[in-house]
Amino acid sequence: MRQARPIRHQEAARKYRVRTSVDVIRYGTTREPKPHAPLLTRSRLRLIIAVAVAAATLFCVTFVTRSPLFAIRGVRVTGLDRLLPDEAAEVRAATAIPAGTNFFRMSRGRLEAAVRRVPAVAGARISRRFPNRVGVEVAPRIPVSVVTTATGRWEVDAGGVAIRPATRDQKLPEIVCAALTSVSPGRRIDAPGVAGALAAARLTSPGARVKPLGIAKIEVDQSGDMCLNMCDSVAIRIGQAEQLETKLALVRRIYDERPDIGAEIESIDLRFPEAPACLPRGTTKHERESRKRAGADASAAREHDSAPSPTAGRMEIHPDQLSQGNSEPETDKPLGRGGSGRSRRGRSHRTGPPNTNEERAAGDAAELRP
Repeated sequence: MRQARPIRHQEAARKYRVRTSVDVIRYGTTREPKPHAPLLTRSRLRLIIAVAVAAATLFCVTFVTRSPLFAIRGVRVTGLDRLLPDEAAEVRAATAIPAGTNFFRMSRGRLEAAVRRVPAVAGARISRRFPNRVGVEVAPRIPVSVVTTATGRWEVDAGGVAIRPATRDQKLPEIVCAALTSVSPGRRIDAPGVAGALAAARLTSPGARVKPLGIAKIEVDQSGDMCLNMCDSVAIRIGQAEQLETKLALVRRIYDERPDIGAEIESIDLRFPEAPACLPRGTTKHERESRKRAGADASAAREHDSAPSPTAGRMEIHPDQLSQGNSEPETDKPLGRGGSGRSRRGRSHRTGPPNTNEERAAGDAAELRP
């Protein structure tokens, strides 16, 4: 007689038979099926997220660039108070934006270039004001001088750019240019000597840090040599723009120590600041021509002289040491009025011995007879 199996073995056999029968009916085999792969894998999830982000971005860009909510509705222009009415109207016309222009698609560089094409405008700054406003800040050109040429009188800024035709009531330093040059608004005047004359006007204007000089007019010849016509009718020849600050400092020193120098001196020659010279009032025409020839000879000699003067740059210049056309090397009377001393008849002298070839060449030519 067979021995009965334990209860636990019977229960396990029964479960096995049931499972086997079910597997045969469902799968046709007694082997257990493999588990299915998950439908949402990590790579599929990444792909779905990328597609969603791209669709959202495309929708936002389309909405922002085509929505009427971001169409520009107004342009505010500031800085027009220093422009003439017609110039202000020209700036407003340049800042006109077509209707329906999108706030984000507007080109700030193109708008700034359109404003800068106005001759009276030096620059412009464009700013956006969300969601549909634009601000334009205009920097106008500030006139610092009036340049008179063969084509007329022009207001000029510090960079030498012509702004507009000048009016008769302009209270600005005047520069008279003898060179023939064409001038058009918005372009730089490239005549020789104009840049140096503008620098001289800037250094002597009331806005400078130093005490201003009373300059009525600055004349520039065709070669670029400058002459300062002072308010007291003294003509100061400063030549080219080299050592300009040194020459102007010498002019300022002369007027600080001798404010009434215009009563006795007609012209001062500072083309060579290490050897200044002056011409007293009442000099005859012959003496002026002789002095002019002497100055021309000195200039020619200086151009051909290759050895610099040993005293240049370190000689102390004093206004009382200006060589006059009718003065002696030794005198007790200064350049001002009054005072007693010996006669001023004699040979003109300079502040030191002739150290350069041009001074030696012009030694005899500079002698003036009363």
